[in-house]
Amino acid sequence: MRSEVLRFGLRVIALCGLALAPTGAPVVASPVYPGCAQPSPSHPGRAFYVDPAKGSMDGDGSRAHPWRTLSEVVADGLISTAPPSGPRRTLPHDLTQGLSEAPVKPGDTLYLLSGRHGAVTLQGYFGKDLVGYDNPDFITITALPGQTPVLSRLKVIGGSKWIFRNLTFESLNDTGEHAQGASANKDYWLVSLIGPHQNIVFDGNHVLSQADVEAWGIEDWLDKRASGVLDTGGECIAITGNDVRNIGFGIQTQKSSQVVIDGNIIDYFSDDGIDYGSNQLIISNNKITNSIEDGDKFHRDAMQGQPYDGATTVTDVKITDNTVIRIVDKSLKFPGFLQGIDTFDGIWRDVTVRRNIVITDSSHGISYYGVHGVEISDNIVLGDGGKVLPCYNVGIEDCESKSLSVDKTQTPSIRIRASKTNDPSSDVVIKDNITTGLDIGPDTTNAKVHNNLCVPTAGKCTIALPANGRAAFFGKPGVYGDHNIIGNLDAKALFTAYDPVSMQYDLTLKRPDPATAK
Repeated sequence: MRSEVLRFGLRVIALCGLALAPTGAPVVASPVYPGCAQPSPSHPGRAFYVDPAKGSMDGDGSRAHPWRTLSEVVADGLISTAPPSGPRRTLPHDLTQGLSEAPVKPGDTLYLLSGRHGAVTLQGYFGKDLVGYDNPDFITITALPGQTPVLSRLKVIGGSKWIFRNLTFESLNDTGEHAQGASANKDYWLVSLIGPHQNIVFDGNHVLSQADVEAWGIEDWLDKRASGVLDTGGECIAITGNDVRNIGFGIQTQKSSQVVIDGNIIDYFSDDGIDYGSNQLIISNNKITNSIEDGDKFHRDAMQGQPYDGATTVTDVKITDNTVIRIVDKSLKFPGFLQGIDTFDGIWRDVTVRRNIVITDSSHGISYYGVHGVEISDNIVLGDGGKVLPCYNVGIEDCESKSLSVDKTQTPSIRIRASKTNDPSSDVVIKDNITTGLDIGPDTTNAKVHNNLCVPTAGKCTIALPANGRAAFFGKPGVYGDHNIIGNLDAKALFTAYDPVSMQYDLTLKRPDPATAK
């Protein structure tokens, strides 16, 4: 246990605010899933420019004579791989051919200048006999360094090899579309990647309902907020380094494969941070903070595995090095109850949850139901006991008028259970975690639970382990099972700084071996 616990001493978090690299920063290759097409910056194509302030659709797209808006560039059929169905041009009748005479070709870059570029739909899929926007090389749409172009919405409906980088996507939900129940597919998404799409890189963008939400009441969070980025039915998708804030749902991927969700900031969200139901999926290095209650009476999750079909089997999921802290803003008006990293629906195989930090108020710190072949290791799961009382399931008027108070009713655990269809979890490894609770269902088969440290909250910590089809409960300081320890030190004594009231966290261990310190 000594050497394993020491690993956490290298992981320092001091969260008073989060910074993002500015738009227009030097381009760094985005991580893509192993084996997927990697954009090559060493062979740039031609450059075209789009300027809402000084451009004209009579221009040639040069720096001296830019086009006006991206939405008009798409509508006018200026991209050679577009299906020839635009409303502004006389197009060829042979729908099997792209617009070969159009100036923007695979390998080229569209540089956008500051201003509003409208809502853009890249309709590359109309049915099984007609596809378009299938680029043999990447087309890049990016902000010109120093510029802040804004799109109201983006839809990619089929197509391949697109890069969207350093752009802002911003608009309010004025449609009345909101998620109903488990599926968020029908929500108002600012960015939708749907249809049979491949090799899409969405990197370094800003995605938000609006920048200033200080005046929003709880009903505004329900009615006005948009949601962030939706991917469904794709292959080789990279959603990386984005700033997603003031939204409902943050990022969702469903029915896709070979997906990377890496290095994103999801801040001020009123539904789930990341929903996932795709195979061959990597979720890594994301920061999820400031859960908002909007009065809809649904629970919130930082990351929820939630395939559309509860009978679906999802395979090969890696969730590593993420940080989830329910609240880091002391002035947050409508703090929401937040479950951590979890899945309660579907069947899951080959799952890794490693080196994540979860600080929240729910009993579900890291919870997996119906999982076969899972490793949960080297995580820190802690409760934020001294905190603002959440508004979960509280009437809107009571939530808006409440005073600050303290709630210590729930303590996060690492939990394994059978699926909703009573399929017991199996082949489970839970090791080297620091957690405020450990709860392994009694019907779990082939469970290896070892080298975990249980940190007491209000003097209590519980370990539940399967034993001959029953649960064995342990609640006193000591060593249980295969070197699982209930310690003597609470989080404030264990870490350099752990103060949920002032929102100050430094998760460097104070002692070399906290498991045995008195």
